[in-house]
Amino acid sequence: TMKELFVAGDDFHGRGAVRLQWQRDGSYVASCGANGLVEIFDRHGQQVDEVGLGSDAQVIGLDWDKDGEILAILQDRLATVSLYNLQKRRVTALDTGLKDP
Repeated sequence: TMKELFVAGDDFHGRGAVRLQWQRDGSYVASCGANGLVEIFDRHGQQVDEVGLGSDAQVIGLDWDKDGEILAILQDRLATVSLYNLQKRRVTALDTGLKDP
């Protein structure tokens, strides 16, 4: 069985399904739910940051880079990928140049 580390309630994500992605070394987890905010927690359940994305487009993907420093946030029907820097606590936008047909 898996050990429960912590529980994050509806006050963080809203009601409904939650998408999450652990950093590869297990130090941090990023999560996003119906409210569209990406929450960053440490492995003890302490909130480290809350990331607003400036768009109400649904988050459809979260993934950390190999070093666990940058979180890529993919939103439905957007041509940009938001890149969250954990150390700087800053989001930058990467324009993919892709267009939805």
